[in-house]
Amino acid sequence: MFGLFKKNKKRKTWPITDWEMCIMYNALTQLPAGFAHLKQQLEYPLFTVASTGNSTYDRDYISFSFDPDIYKDFENRRMQDYMISNIKVSNIDKRIFDYSILVAADVICGYTLKGFDQSVIDLNSVDVSAYTKVYYPNADFDKLATLLNADDMKEINPSEVYEVVLNDKTYYHIKDLEDGDFIGIGTDKLIYTITHDPFEIVPLDVSLKNVFDDDKFNQ
Repeated sequence: MFGLFKKNKKRKTWPITDWEMCIMYNALTQLPAGFAHLKQQLEYPLFTVASTGNSTYDRDYISFSFDPDIYKDFENRRMQDYMISNIKVSNIDKRIFDYSILVAADVICGYTLKGFDQSVIDLNSVDVSAYTKVYYPNADFDKLATLLNADDMKEINPSEVYEVVLNDKTYYHIKDLEDGDFIGIGTDKLIYTITHDPFEIVPLDVSLKNVFDDDKFNQ
């Protein structure tokens, strides 16, 4: 994840541009049929804006925001997050850039274009011949699995899980709420709402299924 309760002052947001969608669509069109559902997402008004500054690890990461109603139709929180990388694109001066598409909960969540200098991209230059699909490992998900039963673990997206130590106690993030707040599970196997303003750790008397299905817990 991108850092607990951390806001990036350099964040910039803009309406997603045609060239961003065209490059992604051209790449997905060339990829095997197993990625066709991602191309379908580009054919709906799913994505609203793009922004930088959402990752403390990769300054080239451009993230997408979504129409929440359409997002629900594509989301599959049981799918592990992955990246489609080693795609090549070039600008009109033939400079080549490494391009990657990031996928979370089986929905495109953004892309990276390494070293992009705001030059004009040749939309027909997309080359996926050497693409790779890389899953993100998650040791914290494996730790959480030792606390819960198999049915409960099926409710949780592995890529949403990370360990947080608060007041000398360990919690596992399982779902984002608004403004950096989140829902977590303690080593006592209880479910908590954890907020930062005011800072509170409040136990919830709900099942994991309710956490993910109840609208009041959805952003």
